[in-house]
Amino acid sequence: MVTRATSQSVQPRLQLLGWWDLRRGPDSIPLGRREQRLVALLALTGRRTRHQLAGTLWPDSSDDHAMSSLRAAVWNTRRAAGDVLLAQQHTLALAGHLTVDVTQLVSLASGVAAAPGEHDSAQVVETLEAADLLPGWYDDWVLFERERVDHARFRALEALARARLRTGQPHEAVVATRSALRIEPLHEGANVLLVRACLAAGSTVEAVRHFHEYRRRLQRELGIRPSPQLTELIVPLLIAPQRLPSRNQPPLA
Repeated sequence: MVTRATSQSVQPRLQLLGWWDLRRGPDSIPLGRREQRLVALLALTGRRTRHQLAGTLWPDSSDDHAMSSLRAAVWNTRRAAGDVLLAQQHTLALAGHLTVDVTQLVSLASGVAAAPGEHDSAQVVETLEAADLLPGWYDDWVLFERERVDHARFRALEALARARLRTGQPHEAVVATRSALRIEPLHEGANVLLVRACLAAGSTVEAVRHFHEYRRRLQRELGIRPSPQLTELIVPLLIAPQRLPSRNQPPLA
């Protein structure tokens, strides 16, 4: 039998990537939508004053109504989640022992961006690729935080790809760059990097194919052409088509 004291001794964990979930051990802690938004905002932004939180969470409400909604959310959260929420007179924060997956992800991304050679390529790509922050949530503050997290993911994957290309591992560079481009598909530097990696991996057909796809997308969405840096990589291949390998060559993953 698990006693309440034993249950409370298990550190809680908050998941914001993929979906919202607050757990203590194997048990999910149910919170309403209003309380979920409060916990998520504090997890992403840290300690805030009550007025800041009320204004962010209920921007279209009067001050009195927003503060009333915040008080109700705080009461319900503390009743359901115990020591997860730290409430002081003017500020609110989450307890330091609460583990948050976004915090761990951003820490990993920062570490990879700083020292990509010290990390396993396949594991990093797998972890950073499937890391959408609160999908289906469209509050302004969520969109801002999602962009921040996506930028950290992109920087890490791009740094990993560049490092693998430098060390003669072009196939790993291709995989990491494709993952980065799923986050920022029109990023010029990453598209140049993918073409270079494809060429280094011996997949000329794949490099040319990607160039044409990128050029069409740029024209369709932004009305511009690829940079001379990228074009200069491809033009010699178009001028000398006999250098292209058979189109039966399987594309890189």
